[in-house]
Amino acid sequence: MSVLTGESANLATPRLDRAGLAPGVRVAPECVLLGVRPGVEPSAKPPVRIYLGTEPAHYRATRVFVWSIERHRDPSRVYEIYLMSDLADFRRLFWLTGFTNYRFAIPHFAGGAGRAIYNDVDQVYLTDPAELFDTEMGDHGLLSISPSGKIDTSVMLIDCARMASLWPLEAAQRRRKNGLIRRASSVPGLIGQLAPEWNARDGEYRDGVSKLLHFTGLHTQPWRPSPQRFVYFRNPVGAVWHDLERSADAAGYQLFDFDHPSARFIDLARHPSTVGSTVDGDAEELTAETGAETIHEYCIGNTSPRGPYHGVICGAGLDQFPDSDIAWIVEALFAKAERFILARIAKSSREPSWWYGLFEAIGARHAGLRWRLVIDQGPSDVFRRDNRPPQTVWVLDDGKPGHTTQSVGLAEALGWPYEIKKLAFTPLAGFGTVLRSSLGATLLGVDRARSDGLSPPWPDVAIATGWRPAPVTRWIGEQSRGHTRTIQLGRKGGRIAEVYDAVIACNYFRLPPHPRRIETTAPLNRVSAESLAGAAAQMPDLFEGAPAPRMALLMGGSSRRHSLGPELARRIGRDVRAFAEQAGGSVFAVTSRRTGEAAARALSEGLGVEDGGAARIDRWRDGRENNPFLAALALADVIIVTGESESMLAEAAACGKPVYIYPVPENPTGLWTRVEDLVVGYAYATLRNRRGTLRPQRGLQRFCARLIIRGLVQPRRNLDILHADLIARGLAHPFGAPLAIADQEPLRECSEVAANIRALWGFPP
Repeated sequence: MSVLTGESANLATPRLDRAGLAPGVRVAPECVLLGVRPGVEPSAKPPVRIYLGTEPAHYRATRVFVWSIERHRDPSRVYEIYLMSDLADFRRLFWLTGFTNYRFAIPHFAGGAGRAIYNDVDQVYLTDPAELFDTEMGDHGLLSISPSGKIDTSVMLIDCARMASLWPLEAAQRRRKNGLIRRASSVPGLIGQLAPEWNARDGEYRDGVSKLLHFTGLHTQPWRPSPQRFVYFRNPVGAVWHDLERSADAAGYQLFDFDHPSARFIDLARHPSTVGSTVDGDAEELTAETGAETIHEYCIGNTSPRGPYHGVICGAGLDQFPDSDIAWIVEALFAKAERFILARIAKSSREPSWWYGLFEAIGARHAGLRWRLVIDQGPSDVFRRDNRPPQTVWVLDDGKPGHTTQSVGLAEALGWPYEIKKLAFTPLAGFGTVLRSSLGATLLGVDRARSDGLSPPWPDVAIATGWRPAPVTRWIGEQSRGHTRTIQLGRKGGRIAEVYDAVIACNYFRLPPHPRRIETTAPLNRVSAESLAGAAAQMPDLFEGAPAPRMALLMGGSSRRHSLGPELARRIGRDVRAFAEQAGGSVFAVTSRRTGEAAARALSEGLGVEDGGAARIDRWRDGRENNPFLAALALADVIIVTGESESMLAEAAACGKPVYIYPVPENPTGLWTRVEDLVVGYAYATLRNRRGTLRPQRGLQRFCARLIIRGLVQPRRNLDILHADLIARGLAHPFGAPLAIADQEPLRECSEVAANIRALWGFPP
C-alpha cells in the first residue's frame, strides 16, 4: 500500500492544499494506491479507478471500504482509490452528507478521460470491483441503478470524457444535486442500467449474490459515525461489516502509516509539538515493571520513530489530529514498542472514555505489550488507564440474591480476585426513574453506616447488577479517575451504556445496541458443572425413593407485571402432577421469595402432596442456609419453570437437562406503560422515504429514541422473546410438549461474556 498526492507517489510533490486553507482541506482527492502484489505478474489492464465520497467522521468505514477491495481484488492489477473528503470551494448548503456533490466533480478530478467508479463510503465490496470497472458501457456515459425510475448516484460507473461537459467542476461546487442529476437525465440514452447486485441496500442483500452491500440507513450504520446526531439501532446485515472490520484488525491493516502518512498528518506535522521530557513517575514505573532499556520519546511532527524500542513515550500532540489520523498514529506507535507504550494527552476535547476505547482496541492487537494512557485535564484532574491485569475486583451486593448471583458468576468467570461489598439503602434509593437517571454518579440513597466501606485504594474493576447500585458503580469509576473499569448488569441499571466500561443486558430487554453493551440470551448465573456436583453431594437424598423421571418444579410468583395467585398455582400443581404421573415419575417443587404462603399452599394442594402422591414441596424461608434449589436442579431428570422467572429459567437452562416453560399471564398495562410502549414503538419504527430506503432518523422519532438511551423511557422486557430463543436453541420446550429425557448442551454464558469483556478491554484471553 502507498499513498499518492495528486498524480505522484512522492509526498513532496505536488501539494493538494494551498495558502489559506485549514489543515486537511484539499483542492483534490487523496489517493490510496493498491499496487500489484509482490511476486505477481502485472496485468496489462488499466488501473481500476475508484472515487470514494467520505468525511472524517467515517474513518472506520473508509478503512473497511478499502479493506473490502483489498480482500477481493485482482492481485495482478493496480487499484487507485481516491478519498474525496474535506474538498475546498464546495457550497455545502442543503447537503445531506459531508460529501454529497463531490461525485459530480469526478470527471474533472479524472482529467476528463477514462473510466471511474463512484462509491459512497457506507458501502463494502463483496467481489472484485474490477468486474464493475470493466463492464461494457455501450453508448452510455453513465451506469447506475434506477429503482422506481429514479437514478441512484450512490454507485456509478462513469465515462469521464462523456460527463465532463455535463458535470464541470464549477457546477459540482455550486449547484444542487437534483439539478445535476436532471441535467444528465435530460440527455437521451446517456444513462444506462447497472445490475442491482452492484448496489444491494440493507434488506436487499443476498449472500453469494450481492456484489456490493450498501448500508443506507443512516441510524443503522454499524460504525456509528454520528452518535451526536443519531441514536443507532441494529442493522440486520451489520455482521457483514463487523466481520470485515475484524479481519482488517487481525491483518493489522491501516490506510496510512509513518512512511506513507495522510495529507492531513503532513499539514499538521509542519508545526511539530514541543514539550518537556515526559520521563516521570509513570515512565519510571513502566520501565521498572518491564525491564525496558531502550526508550524513545516521540512528539507528533517529528520523523517516524525508527524502532523498535523497548518503550515508546508519546508526550503530546495526539489530540490535534482527527479521529482518522489518531487511530493509525497510535497503531504505528504500538508497532514500534516491544515492552511498553506511554501516552500523555493534555486537556483533550474528547471524553476520556473515547481515548480508553481507542487504546483498548489497539492494545488488544498487541498482546503482551504494556500500555498506559494519562489524560491531564487540569492540576487536580488527571485520568489514568492501563492494561495491567486486574488484581482487585469489587462486587457490589444490593441485597437481592438474584442480582448478586449474576455479579458473582461473572466475577468468577473473569478469574480475577474479587471481594463482595455489601450495600444498604435508604428510602432515597426508591426515587423514580427520572430522578435516578438525572442523579448519575452518586452515593445518595446508600446507607453508608450499614454498608461496607467504599474508599481508596480503588479497585481495578467494579461489578454490580440492578438499578440501586448503578449510581454507586458510576461513582466509583469517577472517583478513581479512570483507574476502575465498571461493569453494570441488568435492564434498569445498564440502560445508559455510555457511562460504563461494559454493560451486560439480555436481548429480550430490547435496548438499543452499543459498542460496550454485551447481549446475552438470559441473565447470568453461577450454575456450573462444579456447583451442580457440589450441591448434589450435599443433598444426595433429595429425591430418595422417588420414581423416575424425577421432575423439579421451580415456582416463581406474582410481580408488577405477572399474576401468580393461588388459583393459578393450584392449576400448575395439577398440570405438573398429571405430567409426572403420565410418565410414571415424581415431582419436587421449590418455591421462591415471590411465591407467597397462599400460592404455596394452593400449589401443594394441586400437586397432591398431602394425598401421599409422588410429589414433595420445599417452601421458601428467609435466612436459611441449606436451600435445596441447586440440588434439585442437579438431581432432577426434567426441570419445569414458571415462565415469568427470568433467573430461574436461566439457571434451569444452564443444567443441560430438558426444561419446560409453564406460561404465566401478564397483568393489564397501566397508563405510563402504554405511553412508554408508544414511545418505544415509534423510536423503533421502520420509516421509509419515497425511494424505499430507510428514512434517516429525525424529529419525533429521534426524540423518542433519545428518551430511551438517556434512560427516561425503557422498552418493556419481552419474555416471549426469551422463551422463543430458548425453544429455538433447543434449550427448552413449551409445557405441554411431549416428554424429552435426553440431556442437551447447557446454556453457559458467563464464560462467553467474560471473554467478550477481556477482548473489549484489550486483555489476553
